[in-house]
Amino acid sequence: ELQRDQQEMATILGTAPSVVSIVRVDGEVLRINRAAMTQFGWEPDEILGQNLNTILDEPAFPLDPESPPRLLERQGMHRAGQRFPVEIELREVEGSRGQRWVAVVRDLTERRRLEAERQRGQVATARAEFLRTLSHELRSPLTAVVGFAQLMGEEAATDRTRSQAKDIEDAGRFMLTLVTDLLDLAR
Repeated sequence: ELQRDQQEMATILGTAPSVVSIVRVDGEVLRINRAAMTQFGWEPDEILGQNLNTILDEPAFPLDPESPPRLLERQGMHRAGQRFPVEIELREVEGSRGQRWVAVVRDLTERRRLEAERQRGQVATARAEFLRTLSHELRSPLTAVVGFAQLMGEEAATDRTRSQAKDIEDAGRFMLTLVTDLLDLAR
């Protein structure tokens, strides 16, 4: 029964998408799963006995045993040189072999891409809302100015007043066209 449980656990760890490792407080890797190959380009056997800092751009180890961090963000370093954001979750494991830590290293690349995409969507939505508001706030008064200028011109008693009303109407129409063109360009 125990052997079957151990095989099942090994299978689960072997297929986990995140790097799962058991390390000492100084960062020495005692066990690590196959995800190390997928994420970092290292065979698990190549990392055993090495420090987990080997796959990070800045050290996460040694840990302060009195107040260790539980969650760290660093840049992971693939064997081929590429860097990518990672999250390291640490959990202490006390056992007959002394103090050890389970370190789960997750690639944050996809999460960051989705966050950036969501943020771009929010910016686009805010921009569209701003343009709708701006359009309404500018066009409504300009339309009123043009309309009143037309009425003023139609009811004007002198040629001079009709000419001034026509100038106001023409300027208002020009401004409406300019606002429309600017808003079209901004979209």
